Amino acid sequence: MAVVKWANGVSGAWSSGALWSGGHVPRAGETAQISAPGSYTVTVSGATLAGALTMASGGATLAINQTFTIGRLFTLSAGSIVASTTTFAVKGLSISTQSGGAFGIANGTLSLGYILRLTGGSTVLDNTVVPKNVTIDHDTGVEWQSEIDIAGGTLNASGTIDANLSVQSGVLNVTGPLIASAMSGFATGQVRIGHGASLDISQAPPNPESFTFADATGILRANAAYQGVFASNVTGPINNFQPGDILDLTGATVKSASYSPGLLTVEFAAGRGYASETFQVASSYTGTTTAIKSDGQGGWDITLGAFAPLAGPLGAKLAHTHMSPRSAAPTAAAHGALARADIDATIAKTAPRFLASNVDAPRPVAASFASWSVDRVAATDTIGGANGSAAGLVDATAAGTPRTHGGILSSATTTTTLDGLLGVTNHHGGAALMFG
Repeated sequence: MAVVKWANGVSGAWSSGALWSGGHVPRAGETAQISAPGSYTVTVSGATLAGALTMASGGATLAINQTFTIGRLFTLSAGSIVASTTTFAVKGLSISTQSGGAFGIANGTLSLGYILRLTGGSTVLDNTVVPKNVTIDHDTGVEWQSEIDIAGGTLNASGTIDANLSVQSGVLNVTGPLIASAMSGFATGQVRIGHGASLDISQAPPNPESFTFADATGILRANAAYQGVFASNVTGPINNFQPGDILDLTGATVKSASYSPGLLTVEFAAGRGYASETFQVASSYTGTTTAIKSDGQGGWDITLGAFAPLAGPLGAKLAHTHMSPRSAAPTAAAHGALARADIDATIAKTAPRFLASNVDAPRPVAASFASWSVDRVAATDTIGGANGSAAGLVDATAAGTPRTHGGILSSATTTTTLDGLLGVTNHHGGAALMFG
């Protein structure tokens, strides 16, 4: 394949033939090579097709803001490729490589015909989609799938990667919400879940990779019953898992979780009985308490310690209200002055989720909510009046003892103080509305 080079270390437009050797822009059957010394930027402003691309100048930047298609492969050993809100496509069955430099796509698409192998340098896929492509070898008839192979260097990623994602010996840094539907790994690779980031591998096959949380703000979403078997697809260790980090399990109903140093054991409902899975967990947490709750999307969140209480009016917390089995320990208390309408609205919004949650044979909730009771932390808490008397609640001597509902959720009381409120229980359905 003929090579057409960027002639000099000056900035300019890719479409300017005078800036290329030979006096013309690289064609579909030619290799575009950017290797001239200097500090400069080559700008792609229109849809472009090149046979191949080689970047080998540390001071060069290829800035792309329109669809850029490479017919065969590209290699990046030095310099930078920056694509924004566009598609960077590599076709063909050759293996493209990045051994150095920087390659970044923001709010765009990386479309691969075969393999992009990262052996060095830094790669950033920010809110980027990498679709799963299938390329047919016309000589053999064999189908090949697109893949990102992290064999060195670092991939910083958020978005959706449906192509095969292999973490062999490099580092995958999850920098935001990332869905990786075909992720696999080996013991020498590293997967790090950054501050406030989430990694969803619930559709991926069993993964022996180790996962490391940066701090107490990350989420790892996995499949609790991969292909119908009650065994999670996370088979590697989970490192630096602290209170506040969340393991979100899909595919099964979580009944309980327990923790001892190095081990997190989760029990699932399996037919008429139970199944359990043990996760290897490295944590500085010295307690044994765990907390579970619905993630609102059919999965279950698990953390060490307790979930952080939510501050402010209950009306702002409707999206976080969840159902819990009647026998489950209440979650953290919610505090604040609340209007009766907030409570009614909470129950009205949560009831459909309660009916669909299939916990303890739930029954329809009456519009009057005549069978709800309130669980509180202390007997001196006020709900509409001293010890709840104005609300018609029966006093109890022991802290946390359920009070029998006497109309608080449908009475004319306009303002309610819920200091230490743990939840509202429907005794007909055998389940609880947990605030927090």
